[in-house]
Amino acid sequence: MFSKEKISVTHVSYAVSKQTASYRLHNELKNFIDSNIFVSAKSISSTLIIQPSNFFEKITSKVGLIREIFYSKIYPHNNKSYFSYNVGPVFFQLLWLNKLFKLKSSIFHLHWIGNGFLNLNQIKKIKSPIVITLHDVWFITGGCHVNLACKKYETGCNQCPLFETTYNPFNITSRIFNKKLNIFKNKNIDLIVLSKWMKDIVSASPIFSNSNINLIPNGLNTDIFKPYDKKS
Repeated sequence: MFSKEKISVTHVSYAVSKQTASYRLHNELKNFIDSNIFVSAKSISSTLIIQPSNFFEKITSKVGLIREIFYSKIYPHNNKSYFSYNVGPVFFQLLWLNKLFKLKSSIFHLHWIGNGFLNLNQIKKIKSPIVITLHDVWFITGGCHVNLACKKYETGCNQCPLFETTYNPFNITSRIFNKKLNIFKNKNIDLIVLSKWMKDIVSASPIFSNSNINLIPNGLNTDIFKPYDKKS
């Protein structure tokens, strides 16, 4: 267990604004513990948000997004659901991501890491305990962020309906699914889901069958959002 004074957390999120759940959580936590955010795209200006600041960092941090665009040309889907691959070569992108891996935090809290932001293989480099908040279903699927009515995340995402009318020689969704399975199944991870609906979905996923699933809805600032007298 960590003592309250020594806990530090790094939130990992593609980008944040004042409305982003990861930022709102960080904004409250920083009043009690050391909290910062590592992002890939331009976000709120803050000394506690680690973001690309010079030309070199801005270029290398975008390599993941460029790789995603390239993959979408090789493995095009029908666009019925937003899709992130997060696989492939990362050499130049590491020039930015290595800044993340050098951080000394008690906990790394992963939020939305799509658009090629954090390559799946690179998650292995995080040695501290990992917490993941699922803001959509991407972590348990072969790449889609919204599964619609599909339940293939329960059995391996083979022959994904997003690719049923397109060229998909290597069954990319099944490969991504199996990579997530190999990375997460035996890793010490605590999951946070935001609703009972999401908890039921994640509980059916083999990827996180050995993880703790915690139902914690997004928080609100109760100094602003609170019950008022109806007549008033």
